[in-house]
Amino acid sequence: MSVKKNILENGLKIITEKIPASTSVSIGFWIKSGSRDENESESGYAHFVEHMLFKGTKKRTAQDIAKEVDRVGAYLNATTTREYTGYFINIRKDKLELALDILTDIIENSTFPEKEIKREKQVVLEEIKMYEDSPDELVHDHLFEAMLWKHPLGKPILGDRRSIKKIKRRKILNFYNKYYTPNRLVISGAGYLDHNYVLKYLEKKKFLYSRRKSENELYNFTNKFQSRDYVVIRNLAQVHFCLGFRGIPADHPLRHSLYVLNTMLGSSMSSRLFQQIREKFGLCYSIYSFYSAFKEYGIFGIYAGTSIETFEKSFNKIIEEIKKIKKYGFTKDEIEDAKEHIKGHLALSYENNEIRMNRLAKQEMIFGRYFSYNEIVKLIDKVNTDTIMEVVEKIFPSNYKIVISSIGEERHTKILNKLPIVL
Repeated sequence: MSVKKNILENGLKIITEKIPASTSVSIGFWIKSGSRDENESESGYAHFVEHMLFKGTKKRTAQDIAKEVDRVGAYLNATTTREYTGYFINIRKDKLELALDILTDIIENSTFPEKEIKREKQVVLEEIKMYEDSPDELVHDHLFEAMLWKHPLGKPILGDRRSIKKIKRRKILNFYNKYYTPNRLVISGAGYLDHNYVLKYLEKKKFLYSRRKSENELYNFTNKFQSRDYVVIRNLAQVHFCLGFRGIPADHPLRHSLYVLNTMLGSSMSSRLFQQIREKFGLCYSIYSFYSAFKEYGIFGIYAGTSIETFEKSFNKIIEEIKKIKKYGFTKDEIEDAKEHIKGHLALSYENNEIRMNRLAKQEMIFGRYFSYNEIVKLIDKVNTDTIMEVVEKIFPSNYKIVISSIGEERHTKILNKLPIVL
């Protein structure tokens, strides 16, 4: 297995990993542009562009794209996040050229038909409604807005109804042309593929040669962070809530210690939160912790869904577990088990070409380099009690006011008012 990387004169980056035993290939085109790059009048634009790139090009209709992919049993999808947008195809190895042809075509030659824009507005509005009908997901978006109030990172990726309804073809094209430039693009591939073949294909096609490098910042930076709680009253069978804490950036040297902390606290079945709050006291069906990392910021959160009758007790038990780890830390066995858990998940992920392709792109966008499995394992092995407690102090500092997002019936707001929200 080998990883190769090239940077073309126009700034476009190509990084691939050949897996000789694989019968398929996963290829992705990743744009360093997400919802954080939108200004106030562009809310939801990054996600809307993602939708429009499937609606036809100069040589393919939307139906043509779907048929060509389906005909060979491939899988075409896309994703928009706060910091990047990705388009990828999983396909059998002898159809790599088709995958490259489709991806280069939709990235460079999409036509943004007026009638499709009008139709897709309604599709996205329905997507927003569907999301709003899922309080366990919506409360996470609210946490980001609460933690990053008025910051570009805190805005909902889907946008809002008003901004979507106001989309004009000229404005959406301006956004697309501004950010879909070669120096913002990373092409990654994993599976049975030849790096030089991909390189020569792109050079022969003169992919994005006609577009200049973007002169604007690769990210919409601002270090003005402020927070506030986000509480929504809705008649539901449960109270859904998230507790938010300031995390660390994606490239922070203590990130692996935070991964281990997250595993021990709430992201595994043997974690403190799962075992205590669900298994021992039966207060929640779903409870977990999570870590979301960005270029200059990080969010560490805890989610739980519980009935109004057990809301207060669930909240207090979570705070109790946090205070325990601040005071007593974790045992050596817990730390070693968590490290083995992470390494096991990492090893299994290497069986999946799409995950490997995705990892290549993310590592390039965040670090500008590739980390091998053995390198990552060594970084995990270096985690110890001291580094974990250093992270604990960063994530859960004394006198920290916990940021809260919640959705539930009106009674839960009265309970919130008497809860201990300062560590």
